[in-house]
Amino acid sequence: MARRDGAALILAAAETLIAERGVDVPLRDIAAAADQRNNSAVQYHFGTRDRLITAVVEGRNAALEAYRLTALADAEGTDDLNDIRPLVDLIVRPIAEIPPQQGATHYARFLEQVRNHPAVLGDPAHWTVESPAMRIILARLDRAMENSLPPKLRRMRLMTLARTMFALLADRERDLESRRLKPAAADASTANIVDVLVAVLCAEPSDAVLDALGAVPQKASR
Repeated sequence: MARRDGAALILAAAETLIAERGVDVPLRDIAAAADQRNNSAVQYHFGTRDRLITAVVEGRNAALEAYRLTALADAEGTDDLNDIRPLVDLIVRPIAEIPPQQGATHYARFLEQVRNHPAVLGDPAHWTVESPAMRIILARLDRAMENSLPPKLRRMRLMTLARTMFALLADRERDLESRRLKPAAADASTANIVDVLVAVLCAEPSDAVLDALGAVPQKASR
């Protein structure tokens, strides 16, 4: 039990300190913040910094994955699985809402700091470790955009979506902590982030972008 409790304390401390100080925060500082007397406690429980980051993401991802899989099952056979906005909402809303329900106050900022880590982004086709729900959502988004954007640009837009989402959710979290954003307005803030990200995906590409990608302008077909 003591080993498990120590690991849980380290995960919570890592999430907060990485969010506040960046991915290179000393592991001994994380151990100290977790009330571990041994400066090597992080290495004892997780081995490396990369494995620690992965453990934080996997720990949070379990609830996000369950939420998304349930929502996907509930939406099966409806237009929600073919429309961009509901799909983007299904990416954004769990990150905004579920960690705070678990008592987490820094997870969005943690993701912003580690967004290029393989556990979070890695291959652009997989944003999280072992996440069938995200693979389904991303495949549906790609399909929803295939008539208006060429494949290379769809991939670029999804990468831009991820990076923009992490930044906006982190700012929302900071605003909630500082009370610049009132809790009563938190849902509207989440919905606005979804609106912004939908605009990112749906913006009509310029001919210059299409030419640079070697794609034929499709304005007539759109």
